[in-house]
Amino acid sequence: MEKEWKELTDRGIYLRVLDMPILDTKPGQDTMNQLVSKVVFDLLSYIAQMEREKIRERQREGIAAAKKAGRPTGRPRIEFPKNWAEIIKQYESGDITAQKAQQDLNLKPGTFYNLLRRYRKR
Repeated sequence: MEKEWKELTDRGIYLRVLDMPILDTKPGQDTMNQLVSKVVFDLLSYIAQMEREKIRERQREGIAAAKKAGRPTGRPRIEFPKNWAEIIKQYESGDITAQKAQQDLNLKPGTFYNLLRRYRKR
């Protein structure tokens, strides 16, 4: 975060946090204000980073507990539509386009191609 802050100020972009007036990078500030702004920003960045790490750790613990308890984790796997074989046969023979196949199967493009990849791996 500090790198991004410095990059912005180096490009002449100055930041002012409205609900924290101590964080103000506008030019003309005395050295003491600049130093205080930097220290406060560094402290807040550190606290935010620690919080992100705590959240990730809690998430890992939750996933591990769910797996240990035998509960499924992650996004549920999408099933092939009932008319999949019929539509894919037409698509692979060139009778219909991918877009028409997606419409007939009522699938979004990403889902269609993911299912197609899974189908071909069988």
